[in-house]
Amino acid sequence: MITTKTGDQGYTSILGKRLKKTDPLIHLIGTLDEALALAGSLSLLELQDFIKYALDQIAQQKDIPKEKIALLEEKISSYNFEFKGFVRPVGKSAQIHLLRAIIRRAERYAWASLNNHVPIYLNRLSDLTFLIAIEKSKEWNEFQYF
Repeated sequence: MITTKTGDQGYTSILGKRLKKTDPLIHLIGTLDEALALAGSLSLLELQDFIKYALDQIAQQKDIPKEKIALLEEKISSYNFEFKGFVRPVGKSAQIHLLRAIIRRAERYAWASLNNHVPIYLNRLSDLTFLIAIEKSKEWNEFQYF
């Protein structure tokens, strides 16, 4: 049953406890859910998998191993872009920049609610998302600076 009415007082059950829906951990999970949906709508399945991994680790109350962060760093280092200013999000690629901003928001909530490597993982994931946005904007002939 979807409608239980147990959240009607502003609390939700998660990770074996009742938390206020305004708790930073609830914001973190909701923000990652939002990012997961947007990545799916953009058919960015690899990014969606990275987001889902973070959600799963949080749900299982596990840290993210440093090796997973290193994997993101390897992917980031494979890009070779030279920046000459602030990138203007335009066209279809602006949706990928929106995804990056959502992941950055999740990172801020992670810093407020967790004491592990999840915020660092999300930081690297937003960096990778930024580079994918640049790559796609060039591919789609949309790349611009302010």
